[in-house]
Amino acid sequence: MDPLSLAKLPVTVIWQVIQAIFSFFSSPQMQIVKSETLFRRQENKRVSLFLTVQFRNESNLPFLIRSLRVKYGGTWYSPVESLPSPVSLLSEHGLKVSSLDVEENIVKTPQIPPMNLVKRIALFRLNEPGEMFPEALEITLKATFARGRDREIRRAKVDNREWRSG
Repeated sequence: MDPLSLAKLPVTVIWQVIQAIFSFFSSPQMQIVKSETLFRRQENKRVSLFLTVQFRNESNLPFLIRSLRVKYGGTWYSPVESLPSPVSLLSEHGLKVSSLDVEENIVKTPQIPPMNLVKRIALFRLNEPGEMFPEALEITLKATFARGRDREIRRAKVDNREWRSG
């Protein structure tokens, strides 16, 4: 198509092409759902981090999450492949149990539907936190998509305050 014929296209068609290109290269927004995120120390001196992330896909196309990783204490961690259901984690405040929906498991359902707001969950096993029951963990969360740019949340504080009150 030559520049002259391109100039004759209706503005709406040009706008639709621009939106399609933007949709293809953009990536979903993400945020940690702190009220549904929990960490607990285990007997083997590791920490279980039960993480809930909300993704907002404003594109007309679905997105495939290639990886979701957490950086803690200078080390990157990938989610546990198979999640038990329900997940139960013990703390100084008692036992917390959360039933898992397979559709929300990031490992089993890595797709973010078009024009949608969805939650995905993941369980991470982290190394020794240094103290028996830390009040908070500082993590970096990184999502890599099959297309579009990566998303990262740096130095996020994850604590158990909302879980303690519930």
